[in-house]
Amino acid sequence: MKKHTIIFFILISTLFCFSQTTVEEWNFVTKGYKIQKESGLDMKKGYELVNCSYSSFESLNIKREFYFKNLIRISDKKTTAILVEYVRTDRKGKMIYYFCIPSKNSKPEIWQMVESDIRAFNQDLSIAYNWALMQYISNNKL
Repeated sequence: MKKHTIIFFILISTLFCFSQTTVEEWNFVTKGYKIQKESGLDMKKGYELVNCSYSSFESLNIKREFYFKNLIRISDKKTTAILVEYVRTDRKGKMIYYFCIPSKNSKPEIWQMVESDIRAFNQDLSIAYNWALMQYISNNKL
């Protein structure tokens, strides 16, 4: 299952014309955006987030929503990464996770962080994420 997720990450990242993702941008997408959103802070200076896709599905009384947002560097209007916000709602409440899809030409250390995130996925998250990525690809490139 995890190998499929890696393949989807690589596939989706090759479909876009990106600028290389930096460690700073990775950290913003995976950690900083959450802090910004929860605290009502301004957007990271020099960047904008543009909503690009949304998908959701519900099964076994669990609602799963995926919001895909392009992180765009304003100076050159290049997409540097895609922020994926995963919202899982069940009878216990709501959980939100943030993932980064980096540019395909990003440094190996960025891709090692992607691999680390993927290894942390449980089976439920892997299945949901694969489904959302397939929806994203079909909505944006087919």
